[in-house]
Amino acid sequence: MESALVNAVTRPQANATSWADAPESDNLTLLGRVVVCTLSIVLTVLTAAAVYYCRRRCRVVIKTNETRSAAPWSDGKRLDGKVAIVTGANCGVGKATALWFAARGAVVHLACRDPGRGRCAQSDIIRATNSNTVILSIIDLSSIESIRRFVAEFRRRETRLDILINNAGTMGPKMSTVDGNDLVLGTNHLGHFLLTNLLLDTLLTTPGSRVVSVTSDVYRFAQIDPSDFNMTKKYRFFESYCNSKLANVLFIKELARRLRGSGVTCYSIHPGIVSLLDVND
Repeated sequence: MESALVNAVTRPQANATSWADAPESDNLTLLGRVVVCTLSIVLTVLTAAAVYYCRRRCRVVIKTNETRSAAPWSDGKRLDGKVAIVTGANCGVGKATALWFAARGAVVHLACRDPGRGRCAQSDIIRATNSNTVILSIIDLSSIESIRRFVAEFRRRETRLDILINNAGTMGPKMSTVDGNDLVLGTNHLGHFLLTNLLLDTLLTTPGSRVVSVTSDVYRFAQIDPSDFNMTKKYRFFESYCNSKLANVLFIKELARRLRGSGVTCYSIHPGIVSLLDVND
């Protein structure tokens, strides 16, 4: 993890301009990058399809009548009294993380965009863990107003925040947020950037608190143009996603530097390929 972060902040930035703006002498290099990115996308899709197929064939069902000692979280680690926020907690990595926290006794806030899917996830987690501290909170990370409303409601409920998991993300065709930013960048990075900063005072007053950003190893393919963060000149959805993941890594790296010695620890992680019902959830 440390080496990934070092690579993210020390890699040369000379190629930060758009590929389309490169001189003709660099055509071979550009073609190589296009091929690498294309192969990466194909490999990612095929791997995700294989994982989904295996998951369908070997489905793991958590029975509601299982005792705690028989459950996968019976390692004795407890989080009683701890408060956690997990964005994108209605499916995939977010839901599994929220379930893990709830099973260990933490107060878990499921920060979800879709109320219906959020309620389904809340019911599933409560049924699986018998926890009565799983709270559904609605947030649209592409909306500054929604983020501020979420934080205000959280502060009315809680006086501490031990764990903030910035997990939610999206990838798709060119769309804009209500605030005029690229939807992918706005949701994956800008929304979590604002959320973390608005909750920073609560994190700082909670001993041993931590911030975890779920990013992706595809940040290595990022080509951020500082003069065109929203990619208004030429939009490539995969490049937009890569740029947002690099932004996650750089944000956590800088946040860790600024909070050194404060008691708040910051992490940026790559979870690997996972099976999701809908990557836009």
